[in-house]
Amino acid sequence: MAATCIVLNGTSCSGKSSIAAALQELWPRPLQVTGIDTFLASQSQRFFAIDGRVVAGFSWIPVTVDGQPAFDVVPGPLGLGMIKASHAYWAACAGAGLDQVIDDVWLVPDQAAGLQDALVAANTLWVGVHCPLAVAERRERERGDRIVGTARGQHALVHTFRKYDVDVDTSVATPQECAEAILTGLDARFGDG
Repeated sequence: MAATCIVLNGTSCSGKSSIAAALQELWPRPLQVTGIDTFLASQSQRFFAIDGRVVAGFSWIPVTVDGQPAFDVVPGPLGLGMIKASHAYWAACAGAGLDQVIDDVWLVPDQAAGLQDALVAANTLWVGVHCPLAVAERRERERGDRIVGTARGQHALVHTFRKYDVDVDTSVATPQECAEAILTGLDARFGDG
């Protein structure tokens, strides 16, 4: 039996982690949750630059979006390598039969395409996690562990790389309701959510 992979893509602070936790509660079997943040958290501070410098890992480059300050998060060669390695990890988990939720933020076209190629043998459901920019920005400020301006920089970008099987809006639905909609979409697509 092929492993099931639920890929959640959305901006920082869009609500992906809360949906993933709700999916774990509803899932009838063990369900692994990892995401791009799992891999970012394992890097040293030298992997990142938030001051406009360009580094080999990930650089937060100041930009202006709709007249407001924001950041483009730009992966350098090691950042792109880490993205590719994360795809290999998720493919290995699927190959080992682990059902999983992948909490991702797509920044470059190869990220979505590479993940699709990596998960070709899994039953994969592609989910767009949306919320209005103002909601993501409020969450970003309230969390206190995010670089304010990141959500604004990602908002117009992350959903441009592929179509989704299911779209959810966390500003109008609870994490539980989003998880239920995802499971309904999974059942419609594969018949065994």
